[in-house]
Amino acid sequence: MHARVRASLNRSDEWDQAAWGVPLSAAQIGFATAAFSGLLLTRARQLGVHPSPAETQSFKMIWRYSGQLMGVEPAFQVETEAQALRMHRIGLKCEPPPHLQALLLAVTVINSAPRLVGAREPEVSRKLAAYIYRVPRALIGDEMSEALRYPPSRSFGVLESFRLRNQADRLPLRLIPGMDQRRPGGQFRQMLDVSFHQAGGLDYRSPAVLHAERDRPE
Repeated sequence: MHARVRASLNRSDEWDQAAWGVPLSAAQIGFATAAFSGLLLTRARQLGVHPSPAETQSFKMIWRYSGQLMGVEPAFQVETEAQALRMHRIGLKCEPPPHLQALLLAVTVINSAPRLVGAREPEVSRKLAAYIYRVPRALIGDEMSEALRYPPSRSFGVLESFRLRNQADRLPLRLIPGMDQRRPGGQFRQMLDVSFHQAGGLDYRSPAVLHAERDRPE
């Protein structure tokens, strides 16, 4: 997918490579993999999800290997969670303010979440999306949320509610010896399940033109 996007941008007259460099560069992909490894683990713990040491190590290895496959240079690869968080902090300092495309993407991801969990009624979807907006606001803070044009909402108590719910779910695992080892895949699997393509679900076909809204598949 990244290779196709890079090739599409390179063929476009809209991309100024002399000014902006190679689209989806190794530095940008390295920044993304640092966010999806170290930062995502940090966010998961804020929500009360605590992967085991083996799950944590596996998660970091998957993203490190993914970065390697996408051309990330060794200098931009991270091995530890601390390195990933440091790389993310450095990357944030280099990032420009969110532009229109970033705003549209951030809003679209949240508004599509109700569909992923099977919510089809418009009113139910709107209420669920309104609640979901509170979660990233609690995680990333008001300043970034305002920059992404998230609707006003109260985030007080959201993270605490998630942590209590996850602690309640884990209580039987602590009380029943051996149950934690028998659970299928553990919390690590839960973190990945939402990204799997299901029949009748999301269409991962890449657009044939640079502007996806002009793409009309046969």
